[in-house]
Amino acid sequence: MRRLLHRISVTVFAITLILIFYTVFSNGLNSMEYQFGQPTQSYTKTGFVHAEAGEIVAPGGEPFRVKGFNLPDWLQVEDWLLAGYGSQLGGVGHEPSIRTFLDTNVEEGYGDFFYQKLRDNFYTREDIFTLAKMGANTFRVPVAYWMFDERHKGLQYLDRLVAWAKEYDTYIMLDVQTVPGCQNSASYCDPTLSVNEAPFFHDKEYRDKTLELWIMLAKYYAHEPTIFGYNIMNEPNNYPHTPERDSVLLNFYRDVILAIRSVDKNHLIILDGDNWATKLDVFASDEIKLEDVDDNLAYTIHNYSASSCGVIDGLFPTFTKKRAKRILVAEFNDILRDLPTKQVPVIVGEYGANCLPKQLAYHEAFMEKGLKHTLYYSPIGTDRRQGGMILFHFGGDAWRTYVSTLSKGVKPSDAEMLDAFSSLRTKQLYINDEKRLVDFEKFYK
Repeated sequence: MRRLLHRISVTVFAITLILIFYTVFSNGLNSMEYQFGQPTQSYTKTGFVHAEAGEIVAPGGEPFRVKGFNLPDWLQVEDWLLAGYGSQLGGVGHEPSIRTFLDTNVEEGYGDFFYQKLRDNFYTREDIFTLAKMGANTFRVPVAYWMFDERHKGLQYLDRLVAWAKEYDTYIMLDVQTVPGCQNSASYCDPTLSVNEAPFFHDKEYRDKTLELWIMLAKYYAHEPTIFGYNIMNEPNNYPHTPERDSVLLNFYRDVILAIRSVDKNHLIILDGDNWATKLDVFASDEIKLEDVDDNLAYTIHNYSASSCGVIDGLFPTFTKKRAKRILVAEFNDILRDLPTKQVPVIVGEYGANCLPKQLAYHEAFMEKGLKHTLYYSPIGTDRRQGGMILFHFGGDAWRTYVSTLSKGVKPSDAEMLDAFSSLRTKQLYINDEKRLVDFEKFYK
C-alpha cells in the first residue's frame, strides 16, 4: 500500500511539473507574438513622459533628454525616396497621385502593391535595435492622414513600430505630416498648390476633419506609454502673419488640445511653430495663451539653415563649422526671443546637414542655446559619399532602375522588383567608416 501511495505521489508531482513547464513555455511563446491593434501583454514603463515647469520629464520624475531620429518616407512618402522620378510618377512625392499613376499606367492595383512592399521592407526591428543601442531614445514618425483608413492600415504599421520601440525601451512621437486640406504647399501634401496656398486655413471643414482624426488617435493610444506624444501638424505655413491668420492657427491648436484631453489626459501635445516650423512668434499672441489651456505641452521648431555642404566645406572643416555655428546661434536667438514663456519646453523636431562640420556646428549651437531636445531628420541616405550621421544606406542601382521603369508606365519583372525592395531594406548598417560612428556617439554625449 505504501509503495502504491509513493508511486501515485511521484506521478502527481511529475504531472504538475509538466503542466507548470507547459504553461510557462507556451506563455513565453505567446508573449513573443504581436497582434496588430492589440495591446502588448506587459509594459516596461509606468506613467508617461510629460512636460513640467519648462522641462520634459520621464515617467519616474527624472529629467528626460530627447535624442533620436525621424523615420521619414515610410508612412508619408516624399520625393527624394523616388530617386528623382517622383514628377514622372504623377506627383512630386504626392502619394495619392503616384498611386493613381501606377494603377492607370502600370497595372490596376499596382499602387497598393508598391506601397505595401515599401512599408513592409523599409524600417525593420533591427533598425530600432541598432539606433537604440547607439543612444537614440525617441523616434518621430511622420504619417499622412490618409494612412488611417481601412485601405492603408496605418495603425497596423504603427502598432508594429510601437512594439519594437517598447522592446528596446524607446519612444514613438506620432507626427501627422499631412492633414486634410494641407497645412502648407509642400509637394508631398498636394503638388497642385501654389506657394503659400494652404486650404486647411481657409476651410473649417478640413480643420474639423483633423480634429476628428486626433480624437481617434488619442483614444486609440491613450493608455500606451511608449507613445512619447502627439505632434499635431507638421510645418504649418500660414504666412505672411496677420492677426486673422494667427487667430485661425491658435484657435485650431486650442480646439485640438481640448479635443485630445476629452479622451486622453496622459500624453504630451507638441505644437509646431508657424512658417514651416521655423518661428515661434505665433505663440506670443495675446489672443490665446496656449500654456493656459493645458500644462502638458511642448513647442517644436525645424531648422535646415546649415544643411547643404559643398567642396569648400569639406576642404576647410574648421572654418565651415565656425561659420555655420555663428549663423545658427543668431537664428536660435531670434526664435527663442519670441517665446512667450519658459514654462513650455522646445523640441528641435527636424534638423540635418550632409557633412560632419555642419552637424558639429548644430551640436554646439544647440548646447549654447539650451536646445537639448533634438531629432535628426533621418538615419538613412542615398549616397555613400554623404558625411555626418547617415547610418543606413538604401536603394542603389536596383532601386533607381525599378523606379525608372515604373515612370515609363512599364511593369517591372518579378526579379527586378525583388532586387529593388531587397536593396531598400535599411538594416544594411553603414559601417564602412568607423570614424562616422564614433562621431555619432560623441554627438549625443
